[in-house]
Amino acid sequence: MRRGQASMEMLLLTAGAVLTAVVAGYYAVSSTASVYSELNNVAYSTPTTGGSSVTLTFTVSPASGSPSTTFHLECSVSGGAPSSVEINVDSSPVAVCPSSPCSYDGSFPAGNHTATCTANVGGNTYTKNASFSVVDNPPSVSAVTTDVGGGSYELNCSATDDVQLSQISIYLDGGSTPEKTCSFSGVSGTCSKIVSVAAGSHELNCVAVDNTGHVSHASKTFTVGSTNHAPVASFTYSPSSPTTADEIEFNSTSTDPDGDSLSCFWKFGDGDTSTSCNSMHKYHTAGTYTVELNVVDPSGAYDVATQSITVSASSADTTPPSVALDGVPTAWQNTDATVSVVCNDSGSGCDSSSYRVFLSNAEISTCPSDYAQYTYTSPTTVSSHVWACGAAKDNAGNIGFSGVYEVNVDTNAPTITLLPSDKEVSQKSFTVTATCSDSDSGCAGTYMYYRNRLILWGDDCPDPGSGYSATATLDVEFSCTKVFWHEVCLPITVCAYATDNAGNTSSVVKKNYTYKS
Repeated sequence: MRRGQASMEMLLLTAGAVLTAVVAGYYAVSSTASVYSELNNVAYSTPTTGGSSVTLTFTVSPASGSPSTTFHLECSVSGGAPSSVEINVDSSPVAVCPSSPCSYDGSFPAGNHTATCTANVGGNTYTKNASFSVVDNPPSVSAVTTDVGGGSYELNCSATDDVQLSQISIYLDGGSTPEKTCSFSGVSGTCSKIVSVAAGSHELNCVAVDNTGHVSHASKTFTVGSTNHAPVASFTYSPSSPTTADEIEFNSTSTDPDGDSLSCFWKFGDGDTSTSCNSMHKYHTAGTYTVELNVVDPSGAYDVATQSITVSASSADTTPPSVALDGVPTAWQNTDATVSVVCNDSGSGCDSSSYRVFLSNAEISTCPSDYAQYTYTSPTTVSSHVWACGAAKDNAGNIGFSGVYEVNVDTNAPTITLLPSDKEVSQKSFTVTATCSDSDSGCAGTYMYYRNRLILWGDDCPDPGSGYSATATLDVEFSCTKVFWHEVCLPITVCAYATDNAGNTSSVVKKNYTYKS
């Protein structure tokens, strides 16, 4: 029994030495005694990580950044309790911790870096590496110009850097000497200068340098026009002593030193406005009004002129306005008509809110003189044949009436009848008459068609226009033949339709005739 036990111990010692040699290539070397003990404990399972199941997890976040980036390095140990954990970056320690996890937050200079986590667990040393990179970007630059007036421009150069901005220089139109240079110690800055520039095209160049010597450029082209001068506003009006009966003519006499064309905007003081430089305006109420003219040149420079104008009341207006209707069709149509009132008054002017329309289904020779009978507002839609009148008031309250207008709208189709009305006819040849009736636009034409038919053919009529003759009478004759001792005559089908002067078409009417011997 002792011999067998000694043999087993020798075997385990030998296996422990071999495993120690293999593990030493990847982890810290452990003693043979440790391996022996661990082999006993795991029932001869192959040990890992220096003789134990210790695992290191080491992360660096982010994997890349700038010198101003804060990197997070963290190492954690599983499978054993470490007596110490150390984090090194490029062989220099940055954190030493008595337990897991161990972390470090910090920034690093530009370049590629290697971080190492080292843990001591049970007398064994375990390591794991991680790499990350730090890039120092050149500064970001922008160029902005601002017109400050009077032929002067403000030149602005702004820059931002990852670590530290050193200086910004302002150059104009490709010059070798900067207009201005500004120094900085932070990560961003703006360098500005106001310069006087001649008319024409110019270029701003901005040059920024960071503390590591990186150089960035930005440019902007801008155009300077000739100096603009504001216009001078003025105006005249006529007559000089207007009344409420007058159309006053306002004329802009404004000028522009640069010879630019001007836009006008009038305020007449009574709530009305106009954008015509020469305008007509009428005041309906006596009083004093402040008239304002605003003129603007193409560059936006402007000037305002004002004058007070006194308008006196005119003599009493007792003349009613002249009234007519517009939109009344002179020829017949089968669509709606839009009828509106037209008013003219040289005294106090027409009151557009008073425009009204009267419609009559029966023919009339004169228009009503009672304004209350005009119940339709203007404009109004007419959908049938009517007689129409218009009415309107002026601003003095006088009422004017139009003459009578016939509105030639006919949306109704004509009707048509066929004679003889009897279906049985005793003559072999006879005449069929089509009679059209239309009370509005009147009949324009009648169209007829007939055929001798067999019973099997049916008695359908063709659509209007297909085989019809333009006629109001149609001579027809039965087609007869002897069958044994009987005479047989084929029935006759007669079809007809009509049109009116508004373009409406009636439906087709049909009559079937048979011969009665």
